[in-house]
Amino acid sequence: MGLYESVGQKPLRDLLNEIHTGSARLPDFQRDFVWDPNATISLILSIAQNFPAGSILRVLDGQQSFETRAFAGAPDLKAKHHVLVLDGQQRLTSLYQAFYGVGEYRYFVDIQKLLDAEDLSDEGTIFFKKVSKKNKGGKTVDEAFVNNTKYHAEKGEKDRLSGCMPLAVIFQPGRGFTDWVLEVREELPKTEQKAFEEKMLKVFKKMFVTNIESYDFPTVTLDASTSVEALCTIFETLNKTGVKLTVVELLTARFSKEKINLRELWIDAIERYPILEDYGVDQYPILQAISLISGPTATCKKKDVLKLNGKSIDDHWDLVVKNMAYGLQILREDCSIMNEKWLPTSGMLGPLAAILSISETAKSAKIHKGVAREKVVRWLWCSIFGQRYEAAANTRGEKDVNEMRAWFKDDLLIPEAIKQFRFDPLILREVTTRSGSVYKGAICLTLCTNGGALDFHTSTKINQQMIASNEVDDHHIFPKNYLETTAKFKDKTLINCVLNRTLIDRLTNQTIKDKAPSVYIKNLQIKNKDKVLESHLIPTGSKSPLVKDDFLRFLDQRSAMLEQKIKEVTS
Repeated sequence: MGLYESVGQKPLRDLLNEIHTGSARLPDFQRDFVWDPNATISLILSIAQNFPAGSILRVLDGQQSFETRAFAGAPDLKAKHHVLVLDGQQRLTSLYQAFYGVGEYRYFVDIQKLLDAEDLSDEGTIFFKKVSKKNKGGKTVDEAFVNNTKYHAEKGEKDRLSGCMPLAVIFQPGRGFTDWVLEVREELPKTEQKAFEEKMLKVFKKMFVTNIESYDFPTVTLDASTSVEALCTIFETLNKTGVKLTVVELLTARFSKEKINLRELWIDAIERYPILEDYGVDQYPILQAISLISGPTATCKKKDVLKLNGKSIDDHWDLVVKNMAYGLQILREDCSIMNEKWLPTSGMLGPLAAILSISETAKSAKIHKGVAREKVVRWLWCSIFGQRYEAAANTRGEKDVNEMRAWFKDDLLIPEAIKQFRFDPLILREVTTRSGSVYKGAICLTLCTNGGALDFHTSTKINQQMIASNEVDDHHIFPKNYLETTAKFKDKTLINCVLNRTLIDRLTNQTIKDKAPSVYIKNLQIKNKDKVLESHLIPTGSKSPLVKDDFLRFLDQRSAMLEQKIKEVTS
């Protein structure tokens, strides 16, 4: 019997349906699904343009030799499966979750933006939203939107999702794209229905949906008689060779023909500017910054970076590396963002280096370095608390670099990121992990307050070394165990939100444990306790909510203090 049961094209629709019905499963020893949602968007865009997206390797599992599991997000049905997927798990899982509306994220296409786009690769055409809390109806807001075109979101989300289509409708079981279009049409005013239907079914479908509906993956299916030993060898080989080729590696290979060695340039940059390693900077944001300043208009999408030539590297490398280091120095000295751990988002690094490089070019050399630095710091804080670089970072970087270039020349041309900055203080009650820019920004902001945050143990100023060594870290002000056990407070989001967190040394945090604030603050063996607390933007005095152990009033007062500080740094 031959090695292959079949070699050929298999429709994406069928592959996803087999995952959904349990006909296709994974060997249990496969690694977990790990793809970033931005990688999923890139894959979807490739498929929508009918570009090759790799092949799939499967085996008919007649022997049932391995423990198996369902794909992440798929129903774990007990029905006997038909095939095991050996290569293609990450791609198939990401596509299944996107087109079936499961997993941590929901994916949407901005209809008008796609229709207006020059090509499907335009950033922001497809975007994702993390599944949020349950609303009053018991559904997540994204599920509510998928199932109800009259979606009413809170805090401005309606503006983002109106006019967008959930990707989950394309392959939705029992429904489909046409059904969705007809349902949405009925929700529109009569005068708009015909135009909407024609736009969606004649233009939008041809431009976006048809390629996805008809996409085929090259698929190799091994025969059921393939031995266990052969399968293990195949899988081991796939794991060893499945290395993603990055933009930096591609450019390194290309520039070597021009006698430019990116690796040696980078080693030299690290030796000259050790601060680059403190913030985990690699070559890519350097290349992005070069792309941003190389032409009359800033560009830094992946396709633009790949177009860089040797002359651009020769002309701009040293300038950009120097200003990247200078930008990190500004982050440390002016924003108290001390290292990579507390960097709100790496997406702003390329634009930061480009903006500083522009500030010292010949055409804008008239601007005083100190004035330029003040403008850059203001832009940084607005970007951090506006969560500007948490999505569509390339597009926003291009816009910011172009507008900062103009602002350096004319004080009246304030960039949109600053001029239109608005901050909703309620966000401070919702941010609970240091993965977000607002959380990190709020913690670092305390280090800029009243001359700098003071250590709870020694009352000395918290410095870079203390943070780098984890001598101090972010901990609860009202201890978590106290709130849950003694105060019987049940809202974990409020317990863990950034308003209830600040930098506290390890010894003090161990001493605090589950004590009420009124108790542990009284027992702190330091002078000027109020001064220490005030340096962390924590309310003090005899009427302080800490003295009264009043958690909700504490949240209100600290929120007001942080909001005021945010207003100061963003002007």
